Amino acid sequence: MNNLTDSQHNLKILLRLQERARSAESIEELTFIIVNETKLLTPFRQGIIWNIRRGIRALSGISVIDPQTPFVQWANKLASVFIKNSNKPVLISPKTLSTKDASNWEEWLPFYGVAVPFMNIKGKNHSLLILARETPWSLQDTQLLSYIADAYGYSWSQLDPPPMGLRIIGWRKKTVALILFFLIAGLLVYPIPLTILAPAEIVPIKPAVIRAPLKGIIDKILVQPNQIVKKGTLLFTLDKTDLQNRLNITHKSLETAKTKYQQTTQQALSNQKAKERIPYLAGQIKEKEAQLLFTKAHIKRMDITAPSNGIVILDNQADWVGRPVMIGERILLIANPNSVEIEAWVEISDTIEFPHQSIVRVFLNSDPLNALDANLNYLAYEASLRPEGFLAHRVRATLTADSKIPRIGQRGTARIHGKKVPIFFWIMRRPFSLIRTTFGL
Repeated sequence: MNNLTDSQHNLKILLRLQERARSAESIEELTFIIVNETKLLTPFRQGIIWNIRRGIRALSGISVIDPQTPFVQWANKLASVFIKNSNKPVLISPKTLSTKDASNWEEWLPFYGVAVPFMNIKGKNHSLLILARETPWSLQDTQLLSYIADAYGYSWSQLDPPPMGLRIIGWRKKTVALILFFLIAGLLVYPIPLTILAPAEIVPIKPAVIRAPLKGIIDKILVQPNQIVKKGTLLFTLDKTDLQNRLNITHKSLETAKTKYQQTTQQALSNQKAKERIPYLAGQIKEKEAQLLFTKAHIKRMDITAPSNGIVILDNQADWVGRPVMIGERILLIANPNSVEIEAWVEISDTIEFPHQSIVRVFLNSDPLNALDANLNYLAYEASLRPEGFLAHRVRATLTADSKIPRIGQRGTARIHGKKVPIFFWIMRRPFSLIRTTFGL
């Protein structure tokens, strides 16, 4: 009779708690009912409510929870372990824990505990109730907790539904994972152009190279860098002092030879030896005249003029004045400012296979937001040593018809497009290259 009375009493409490849980208007009210009024169903000393998304939500006998306290941090860790173990109440104690956790348990909780999971309508655990007391838990206690856990779990799901994104993942986790896998795999094999970056400069196309016609010293530079000149404009002169002195000496020698020739011609009327010297003296006159013409021609060549219209490309005119030059040494360039192309230098480590007329986009330092479009037309077979200290291949690219004409000498960065490769290779090209050069694989 007593057993029947106890069963009826427990049933009344169970129904009352279920009604209280379903009538709760907030999670705070529900958690208060769970950790405080569940004692009417089965006694305990300490109750802990933990949620899979928000951690510790309630503690029996404590109104405000500080998440930074050691006990709350330890309880969070403990609950995250037990939530995965079962879908029904599980008896726990310090014996079921690691040495460190067991010592904390003995410090903060009674010896006998039970972990009661709360499930949503899909049968997934979302929260956990941990109860602890000094006496062992009976089979009847765990059965009663199992019954009330269903009501608590359902009420919790109604008051605190997961965000839409989490619900979608929960409902279709495998489908979403499969779609995500194929999406990533498809993205990794999607072909994109393999690109490399290289320092670039705007250079003239077939400029006129002005060289020193003779060995000598630069006397004057008569033009400025970037000056527009016309054909025949005097560019620079070589020092004429030596040739002018030679010309004066040749003049005097020619006058002397002519005087001797006239005197000998007069003497030849009465002197046979003087008559024989006339051809020799005539040859000397011709030799001096040839030297005179040769010297005048050299003096004339010391005034160098522009062979065509264009812009002067010169580093610094002051550096050239008084400087000795050899025959054929380059002094300056005359270029057409409207006939330019892109010159870039590709490092050996960045050299890839470039198709014919590969796309080249140049971002000038003076205007980095607007790119110049060009097409590759030349890639040097051999690498050259750059002033920066690295070996690189020279690249030339022709600007497209709709690109604006930049100023000669402007610098920037060229992005050169190669063949299309999967995104995976585009990402891993440099790591693969580093592994190959480091380990020889």
